Amino acid sequence: MENRMTALEDRFDTILPTLATKADVKALELKLAESSAQLELKLAESSAQLELKLAESSAQQQNSLNKLEIKLLDIIHQEIKAVCQKIDSNNWRMIVWMTSVVMTGFAGVFYIARYVPLA
Repeated sequence: MENRMTALEDRFDTILPTLATKADVKALELKLAESSAQLELKLAESSAQLELKLAESSAQQQNSLNKLEIKLLDIIHQEIKAVCQKIDSNNWRMIVWMTSVVMTGFAGVFYIARYVPLA
């Protein structure tokens, strides 16, 4: 029986130092809660900083896009103006050409009606 008790005591001597007490568990829970709170605080600060940087970057990008849009609109307006001028100059040519064709046609009809015998 003594041998069995000695064997059990040896086992408990090796097991007991590794077992945690309620106080140890409570201390670990407190440390875990503190580190969790610190982590949440750091995460909130980092999140706020990132949101601020993102807002600044977004504002800069929007400003850049607005400037680019204005430049592109100016270029488009210049191109449209150039095309309109070309169309206007071609319109006058077209009007002159059509007027001369109509006058030549009337002259031909008048000549045929006046000077060509009817057979």
